[in-house]
Amino acid sequence: MQTAVLGHPGSDTPIILPPDYDDFDRFRRVHRSDSFWCGVELGGCGKQLAGKRYLDRVCHFAHFPGPDGIPNICQRRHAGVGSADHLYAKQNLAAWLKAEGIPVSASLIGKPGTKDSAVEFSGEETKHLVRAQLGSISVDSWRLTSEGLSSGGNQVEWLFGMAAAAAAYEDMDRRGYTLRIKFETVGTAREIQVGTQYSSTEIDWADLSRCRASKSGISTPFTTRLPKKKVAPVTLNPTPPVRPSPVPKQHQALPGPGAALDLEAMAVKVRQALAAATRGGYTLTWDHLAKRVGVSVSSLSESDRRQILTIVDRAGPNGAAIFSAALAEDKTKKYQGLKTDFFQAKDLGHIARAIEISESLGSLHSQLPLDIRRAHTTDIEQIRAWAREQRGHVAESELISLLRELGRQRARVNTLSLAEAMERAAALIGELTTPPPAVVQAVLPYWQAALAEARRTEASGTGSASSTVDLETYLTGSDLNPVIVELGQRLAKARVTENREDTERVCREVDLFLAVRPPGASAGLRKMRRLAGVWLTAH
Repeated sequence: MQTAVLGHPGSDTPIILPPDYDDFDRFRRVHRSDSFWCGVELGGCGKQLAGKRYLDRVCHFAHFPGPDGIPNICQRRHAGVGSADHLYAKQNLAAWLKAEGIPVSASLIGKPGTKDSAVEFSGEETKHLVRAQLGSISVDSWRLTSEGLSSGGNQVEWLFGMAAAAAAYEDMDRRGYTLRIKFETVGTAREIQVGTQYSSTEIDWADLSRCRASKSGISTPFTTRLPKKKVAPVTLNPTPPVRPSPVPKQHQALPGPGAALDLEAMAVKVRQALAAATRGGYTLTWDHLAKRVGVSVSSLSESDRRQILTIVDRAGPNGAAIFSAALAEDKTKKYQGLKTDFFQAKDLGHIARAIEISESLGSLHSQLPLDIRRAHTTDIEQIRAWAREQRGHVAESELISLLRELGRQRARVNTLSLAEAMERAAALIGELTTPPPAVVQAVLPYWQAALAEARRTEASGTGSASSTVDLETYLTGSDLNPVIVELGQRLAKARVTENREDTERVCREVDLFLAVRPPGASAGLRKMRRLAGVWLTAH
């Protein structure tokens, strides 16, 4: 993770760890006396963090392992630089509004660390409200929230994050422009940019310091360019206007109740709305289209919808954009295609590919229309559960291989390599979906104790990070008997069933166990291992 809070778990002062190791060294010197926490305001676990320096990968924060050496499992362990944007918004916007002569109190809306988070600023002496909507929000929810905040004569100014595009466009339709907000990383902080948007095609950005706030609202260097009125619909140049073509009599418009549908006229309006969506990089559902074009296209039959889209896509010259692709229903087709690819990869045993597709499916599922999303809820939960289980299997296999290799290199392990191995082991345990195997729980404390002793030796000045770790002691104790019995039983079962894969797996676990046992100990298990090796060689 790249973000933390300073001082204590409940702090709302965020900080970013530089990803580069040179910047990390400067960061460590500046914050030598500071402590870093997985803050509850970040949606974290409240545990202390440490900065990890790497030469070959991104430097990041990591949790301190628990007293038993097992790492703390936290949902924020993969959080990026944007995971603390709500705290930077709270901190920087409050300071800016105060400097503008509008002292405010700030409050976080929504669960910390979730996509629907927002920050609300209320004036202490005025009825002026500012709401930074960082997470996604539906148009209907935004309307209800806006009406609720505006009640009682409150004046509400909205700043829409990049995830709240739908509500931003609705606000733009209402008053002719809208204000956007984004964050840019500068050193160990995130600075705010405020955008002014008059159309779906572009946004003019300015530093927060260049913007002004007053009782009449927020202004930017670009809010005075055009009058604050509703902009005209986007014209499609050089695309010629749609020329009505002959349509069957049953589709010609008739006056009065029960009039037939004029699909050509509807297609003109639909095409304009979809063109704006294409340029703005967002999608619309049929319900959204109905609100934008002022015609109840969402209640049309499937055949009428198809005919409208056919007219929309043939209206322009050859090579023109296929605007019907801006309909959210296309994501349903993409979802179905990915789902087919997932099951094919799974059936063929391509586990890594199937896991990768499952992540794409999970992301796409949240973007589907509500009714379709509900219909696929059971499927996506089963796919996610399978992916979690497989990732756990992969992590467990890598963990066993790591400890087995440590045992094989026992005489050549130095402090630095052992520290890296223990850090990797802690990360792998964090990815497990079930408790670590009994043999891992028995062997891991041995290596952790060896690392602790090596570090004490290094601290006393009698050793260095490159010195070979002194491993004269072995893993002993009567509490190991259950582990020995379990390994023996599993090895015997794998041999009886002649299952080569299970035999190889248990042999790897036996090897990592025997590598830290005294010579001659567990004689029965050693004999079974030799016999299993002979069988594997012969087969």
